[in-house]
Amino acid sequence: MDLIPEEIDSLLTDYMYWDDSVLHDLIAAGPVSLHRLLAIQAGRAEPGWDMAEITHHDRDDYRRPGNLQILLAEAFPDALPSS
Repeated sequence: MDLIPEEIDSLLTDYMYWDDSVLHDLIAAGPVSLHRLLAIQAGRAEPGWDMAEITHHDRDDYRRPGNLQILLAEAFPDALPSS
């Protein structure tokens, strides 16, 4: 699936706000969705929403990006360099 970064950001935002239905689209987008999530978490991208603000309001939302990262890393085991 060819998506521009803004479309992936929109899917990530929807997932952060508890829309599990977008997980399939994030996986279909390929490893770029994992790299986009990592970039957002590292502060290297501007997705139009603030992860720090989400985590400030609800600790469950803090765990959600980490859970998504695990799911995407499992879907794309070759996407990240091994340590």
